[in-house]
Amino acid sequence: MEKRHSNLFLYISYFLSQFCIYFINPFLSLDSLKSTSPRMRLFIAILIWVAPFFAQATTMYLFSWIAEKKRNVRFLVIVGFGVNLVQFVALYFVNRLTNNSYLLLLVTGVCNLFIVAYIPAIKTYLSSHNIKAKNRGKSLSSINIVESLSWAIGILVGSILYDLVPLFIMILIAIALSAVTIILIPLLPVMVTPETSDKTLYPDPSLADVHPPYQSILSFKEALIYQFILLFAATSFFGLLSAYLQFLDLPTWFFGLSNAIPGILAIFMFYLFGRILDRFGPNTLYHFGWISYLLVYLGLLSNNVVIIFLVWIWPAYTFRLSTEYLASHQWDKSQAIRNMALAGFVNIAGIVFGNLFGGILTLFSDQLQIQFRIVLLASIIGIFLVGVSLVLVHIMRKRKMAP
Repeated sequence: MEKRHSNLFLYISYFLSQFCIYFINPFLSLDSLKSTSPRMRLFIAILIWVAPFFAQATTMYLFSWIAEKKRNVRFLVIVGFGVNLVQFVALYFVNRLTNNSYLLLLVTGVCNLFIVAYIPAIKTYLSSHNIKAKNRGKSLSSINIVESLSWAIGILVGSILYDLVPLFIMILIAIALSAVTIILIPLLPVMVTPETSDKTLYPDPSLADVHPPYQSILSFKEALIYQFILLFAATSFFGLLSAYLQFLDLPTWFFGLSNAIPGILAIFMFYLFGRILDRFGPNTLYHFGWISYLLVYLGLLSNNVVIIFLVWIWPAYTFRLSTEYLASHQWDKSQAIRNMALAGFVNIAGIVFGNLFGGILTLFSDQLQIQFRIVLLASIIGIFLVGVSLVLVHIMRKRKMAP
């Protein structure tokens, strides 16, 4: 009971920290549209939105390596939560004194180099305690559910408040919540990962009884390559969504609602997808992932509010979950941790470079409608090509495996 109680505070702290990110970051980007030139405004907005992801991509693997080497990973949580508080304090002063977009970029970029420390620490701790192989897909869903809830509630609450109060008031709220995560640190578990003599993270003989990862049409490395390319194509418009909805004369709360609902649905969808992975393996979810992204962007191209809302709440993140599933299926503890870290790194890298690509495409015009259309069409073409390639690989390897 005590162990569960202490883990509850760990989940609460993780939720609050992630909540603050989604509560503030999208609206820092949206706020920058007010003070930049027509040609540069979307590009600057994307840079501010993607800056934390870019910073995380540079240090995620480093902190995962530290989490692997150190059995006590609690100090990484202290580093991440502490710097998160420092970031919001700095953003408050920047917003109040200068509201300079470049200073916002600098603060979010530098601070997130260290904020990311708590993510691999918490995931490593939670994944290293008595997880059976046959339930590994389902076990991946617990932390994803917390992330989805924080994303949904953070963006929804932020979008409502953004139209009601100045941005600096929202930043003060984030400061207060970040301070709570610091206060909760003494209540967190010791966070010592179990020491095993054979270095196996999942010493479970039932691995042979479930659909193993080698039944995947893709190897882990191939899945990483496809995930990067798919995210590169599929996330090029993500940083533009709030500006796009604003262009369509929709209120800011619509942006929050359209992101909150998929976050809430993800609580059930992650559980469902986890069960599908445990029962059938990742192949079905590979195709579900790219087809879903294609439907999302075709819907965005319609300019119809109802269609945009419906496609945006559609769950299109299954390819990432499938890659994490492959990463977790390792008997060697160190290799499993490294693979999970690598999957996280590729996920962030795809988001970073995809958004940068989308931002660069916006520079070809100073008219908003043309800028949006260019990025949407480029995304659709990229996703379609990834899907065709994946289907061909699936057909060829199934034929090769046939008797």
